[in-house]
Amino acid sequence: MNKDNLPRLSIDPKLLLILVGSFLTRVPFLFAGYGIDPDAWRIAYTGLNLWYNGVYDASRLPGYPVPEFIAAIIVPQGSAAAMNLTSALLSMACIWLFSRIIVPYRLKYPLMATASFAFVPLLFLNSVCSMDFIWSFFFFLASIYSMQNARYVVAGVLLGLGVGSRISYVAALLPFLFLINEIPFSRNWWKSSTKLILSTTVIAVVCFVPVYLRYGKHFFAYVPTSLNLVEFIWKITIGPFGLMGLMALAVGTGFFSVKRLDMPKRTAYAFVLFLFDLWIGIHKAARGPQLPLTSAALPFDFALSGGEPPGTSGRHGSFYSVAVCLSCVQRRVSPSWPDPLRSVSPFTLDGIPKKSYA
Repeated sequence: MNKDNLPRLSIDPKLLLILVGSFLTRVPFLFAGYGIDPDAWRIAYTGLNLWYNGVYDASRLPGYPVPEFIAAIIVPQGSAAAMNLTSALLSMACIWLFSRIIVPYRLKYPLMATASFAFVPLLFLNSVCSMDFIWSFFFFLASIYSMQNARYVVAGVLLGLGVGSRISYVAALLPFLFLINEIPFSRNWWKSSTKLILSTTVIAVVCFVPVYLRYGKHFFAYVPTSLNLVEFIWKITIGPFGLMGLMALAVGTGFFSVKRLDMPKRTAYAFVLFLFDLWIGIHKAARGPQLPLTSAALPFDFALSGGEPPGTSGRHGSFYSVAVCLSCVQRRVSPSWPDPLRSVSPFTLDGIPKKSYA
């Protein structure tokens, strides 16, 4: 075979720049330890106990077996840094998958949509920690990508792994069944749905076998949490985007909607917002040991619409996009914190005793 006819793996240089740039922004936080969330430490404990003692203790019920068993391989070899690096690499895979998922929608600015996704605080913060969120989200995006290519068994396997990473992802089955109707070359809905449901169920059940063997039928008896209306609103607004992120969303919506502002005013407004965010970051850095992390949370309603702001075109449109990209939100990530479990646990993550605490 002529080597010129061989398939070549190619990637858009601009997308590669987004991926490399996104990864570099994660590097400073890879060595910050497990952080202040006890759940990250619990996953590390589960991994170490599995590695040294062969005993599975769920980090918390109903269990997160996929990341917990992976932690059993990674944590003993490199501790928090190795887990955080794995999360960062998974986040890059999520960014790439997102860039592929939006292709069928023919957005006018797909790279801007990808860049906005890469720096949303919720994704950023979970890409530099040892939690299970990034694992379940990766499998979820990979299953969507497989669905778009009518690979329903593969999509089911990936979704099953997502359920094994975080059981709440089983709810994705319902919208996936509707999504089958949107696949252009999907012929038989019943056959495709059966493949998807069976493959998801089989993999999910296999993932939770260790949890069932350890805790029996009561493994799902975890303590539920309830949210009031204010907490719910916070969870879908300030929680993922931050207060400044919501401001950026409002500004992005205004830029997209208001037609009477000329280009210089739009650009100046965006840079004023950026300077304001920068000032807040410096102010926060001066007040305490926290390291301010300026991450761009671009407005999804602007980026994902694939639209073009009125009156912008050519180099002016690109300049406008850069200006909006610089409209950052302010988030904080602690570079180092003490081990919150050392005072309540009979082990340390630096040297777990070679005996079971089951």
